[in-house]
Amino acid sequence: KFEEEVVASFKGLGYGFPISKTGLASVGAPHTWPPILAALTWLVGLLGYEEKAKASKLQDDAEPEALDDASPLEKVFFEYLGHAYVAYMTQDTEELESLAEGLNAVFEEKIQFIYDEAERQADINMALEDEIKQMDSKAASLPESLEKLENLNTKANDYRKVIENLLAYKEDFSAKVSKKNLQLQENEKKLGEIRTIVNSLKVKISSQGLTTEDVRRMELEQVRLKEGLERSKETKKSNNDELLKHEAELSKRFGKLEEIVKNYNSKASELQFIPITAKNSGQKKINDRNRKKGRQ
Repeated sequence: KFEEEVVASFKGLGYGFPISKTGLASVGAPHTWPPILAALTWLVGLLGYEEKAKASKLQDDAEPEALDDASPLEKVFFEYLGHAYVAYMTQDTEELESLAEGLNAVFEEKIQFIYDEAERQADINMALEDEIKQMDSKAASLPESLEKLENLNTKANDYRKVIENLLAYKEDFSAKVSKKNLQLQENEKKLGEIRTIVNSLKVKISSQGLTTEDVRRMELEQVRLKEGLERSKETKKSNNDELLKHEAELSKRFGKLEEIVKNYNSKASELQFIPITAKNSGQKKINDRNRKKGRQ
């Protein structure tokens, strides 16, 4: 019957209170409805728990990387609660003790891990303290290091200035090189023009049809002209030397003549022969004689 199946199902699910078959036959009666409502509420809670348990298991299987360090313990404890609740409802004392021992073992293992981690962190802290002490000892030399750093910065600034000067010199030198390259190009252009002219002259010379005898005669004539030019230069040099010699002699004689004239003028002045108006000047006597002739 339906009533018997319901009672057996609730008992199999671990419901802890008896359900009356008579109450199931008359559900609408006021004295039978509260126990049945309580059983239904318990059944809804059990179904909700089952649904959440399945969803949590699926989530753990789908996203295992999302679990943090506490998630395994929570999962173990959650599973323990599920199994312990079933054992409690079925009054299975041995299962409860086994579950409790397993949970204690898990927690003891976790506690031991925490102790080991604490010791490891203590070792790390000691190493950090040693490192801090070393850094404190190095801090004593910090002013000297800062002074060295300042000196290095000063040298770096000097090097920057040198580099700037070198760059400016490089730009100036590059400009000069460019200018020289332009001049070189112009010179090469002029050289090309000269080569063209030389080649054209060579062509003209080659087209004149000179014989070997003509060339030899021209060479002899050139040698003769050079020799004549050299002789002319030597003659000119000799004449110049002779001229300089005569000029020196003439200058010497002019000097003596000037000295004689100077002595003459001095003596003539003393004797009153000069100037013309002097007493003993012959010009005055000539003028007087001319005047007398004019009167006669």
